Amino acid sequence: MGLYRDQGVVLRTMRFGEADRIITIFAQDRGKLRAVVKGARKTKSRFGARLAPFSCVDVQLYEGRGELHTVSQAELIRSHTSISSIYDAYLCGQVMCEAVDRVLPDQTPNPQLYRLLLAGLCALEGHVAAGVVPHALRCAFLLKLLGVSGVGPQLRACVHCGETTGLCGFAVFDGGVVCSSCRRASDPGVSAKGISLLRMMWQTPLAEMPDVHTGEVDGLVSKALEYYLDGRLRSLSFRSV
Repeated sequence: MGLYRDQGVVLRTMRFGEADRIITIFAQDRGKLRAVVKGARKTKSRFGARLAPFSCVDVQLYEGRGELHTVSQAELIRSHTSISSIYDAYLCGQVMCEAVDRVLPDQTPNPQLYRLLLAGLCALEGHVAAGVVPHALRCAFLLKLLGVSGVGPQLRACVHCGETTGLCGFAVFDGGVVCSSCRRASDPGVSAKGISLLRMMWQTPLAEMPDVHTGEVDGLVSKALEYYLDGRLRSLSFRSV
């Protein structure tokens, strides 16, 4: 037990007691943890606005006996508040944070995933500033998250036989595209254009993601993530405007 400092991204918050909040934060050095922010819901709270979802903060915490830590200091590094100004951008940010929350075990550092989340939020903020939220950004983030988690789909050749031509399906349970000979009735179809789009999203940095419609591949990536998580992201049930 004792005081320690870390940087992290606030994934979500919830009310606790009459005036406090509990935040779930993805800390750079300690991984995902939960902490009480005392008095966060009071009007004169020092911490309320600094520890909102999407915020990147430098925090000092007190490590208690249980799983809940306590925030004693918080300095804002980057708020990402503009994300909440556009509904579609807010939904995209929610999907990013919920996906990371679901994938990441408690108190398990994951530098690669941490960098991906920061890149996703910064890219989202940049697109909001430009007045556009690319349809492909959310889908690309989830695709890259699968890759960081070690279960990224095979997109260059049939996941069963290695054939590189005649690719026409996506085997969600087997993790990749399939050719016409190996495709089963349960494998969703995917066009050559859809496969090219998946490859583009896999290779392109999030900050450079173009404004293209994800169409058929959005559902495929969501199904792959759902299979990996053994459940659907709650934030994916909300519709964009």
